[in-house]
Amino acid sequence: MELRSKFKSDFSRIKEWLLGVDGRLGMQRWIPVSIGAMVVLLFLSFQIHQLLSFNPYWGYDGGAHVQILETLLFQFRFPTLAENYLAWHEPLYYLVLVGVGFLGIPFWFSHLIIVFAIDALVFMLFRRMGLGWIRSLFGTFAILSLPAFLEVGMFYTNEALNYVFLLVIMHCALTLWRESTWQWKSSLFFGLCVGFGVVTKITAAVAFGVVAILLIVKMIQTRIWKYGLTILGAIVITMICYAPWYMVRSAGLAQASINNYDMLPARELVWDERMTFMIRFDSDIFRFPFWYSGGTGFWSMIYADTVSDYLGLFENQDRKNSLTEDRRISTTHNGNSVSAYRKPFATLAMRFGFIPVGVMLVGVGYSIFSLLSKKHRIDRSVSIVSTQQSAPMSETLIVLGFFSAFLLALMYYAYRYPYYDQGVVKSIFIAPAFVLPMAIGMKVIEKFPKWAQIIIFVAWIVYIIIVLSLFFVRSI
Repeated sequence: MELRSKFKSDFSRIKEWLLGVDGRLGMQRWIPVSIGAMVVLLFLSFQIHQLLSFNPYWGYDGGAHVQILETLLFQFRFPTLAENYLAWHEPLYYLVLVGVGFLGIPFWFSHLIIVFAIDALVFMLFRRMGLGWIRSLFGTFAILSLPAFLEVGMFYTNEALNYVFLLVIMHCALTLWRESTWQWKSSLFFGLCVGFGVVTKITAAVAFGVVAILLIVKMIQTRIWKYGLTILGAIVITMICYAPWYMVRSAGLAQASINNYDMLPARELVWDERMTFMIRFDSDIFRFPFWYSGGTGFWSMIYADTVSDYLGLFENQDRKNSLTEDRRISTTHNGNSVSAYRKPFATLAMRFGFIPVGVMLVGVGYSIFSLLSKKHRIDRSVSIVSTQQSAPMSETLIVLGFFSAFLLALMYYAYRYPYYDQGVVKSIFIAPAFVLPMAIGMKVIEKFPKWAQIIIFVAWIVYIIIVLSLFFVRSI
């Protein structure tokens, strides 16, 4: 209800702004709207171009994703681990694409609809965090221009549908946190999102854990104990949703856990070696922006993968392979290379990447400061979690919960499975958790002097142009 009324109000305000009180069109009002609409159409066209121009086999484990789809479509079964090393992947994304494929709808179109859903959900999150629609639009472009979001839109990967469920769960968290009384509909919807999310990718369980902790905090503050039913219901629904896949896994994939690394020989690293990696930032990434450079530190790797094409995969590989040696740059010892024209863009992306990362960190820092300096309470009269000082940004627990949970999960993953040369540290695993800190960071920037805001946003636009140029798939 809150989300529906929010956008009804948005539509009424936009209509009044466009038409004016007297209902007549105003040219000075239509000009910025026309420009904004043109930018939106250009970006959507860019996403369509990327998906249609990038061979899905070129992406992360791209051929394995395609093989799962083809096995389901043509043989009506899941592949075995002997046939496909990703056979342990949760199945919902593949079932959705294959299911509509039986109706004659191509995979690329179904995937594109999922990408457009991500676009809309990100925009709605910015609106619900209190940003105006223009700033929300800019924030949406800023998030969607981050490499991880560009990557999930370019090839078939279960991460795309996983992003949809994670973003919807964040919306559910805002709704459950803000509502003044327990609502069975929102609780049921949340449970279904968690259930289907876990069957898309098991990391949805991390998002559930965040919301469960938030609801426990809310129960303690408000004494509305029915939110315990929300948590219990989500667990039951998830067990029901996951049970069929669990039986399939138990029957044919018993040797697999939730990832491939459990099937690899143990890599022995002493505690000091792992901890050195976990706390280090290798500044070599600013001199050479591709893997292996910067590969000795967790923070340099996650920064590089957050703001650039760190692994150098997302270009037209056929075009690259047709280039002469002097027009390619070797990146690793095993013969991988990138087109030479991409190095300047990647280098600039590394250097301008401090803008989006800095805004996110400002949002995280503000949330921590707000949480420590103000006593939060539930204000039932306005149906929103607020502070005694009526701060305009009150969802600090939600922001910190999602951001810290996914970051810590990735850190544990890198510590538990130290296969740093095999893509353990990737921004694509945690990128949805960047949205809420970005929104808070943009709210903080609104308080800066105008000249400072202009400098930040101009530099930010420069970064967006650089990264879109870096990822743009060129033809032969």
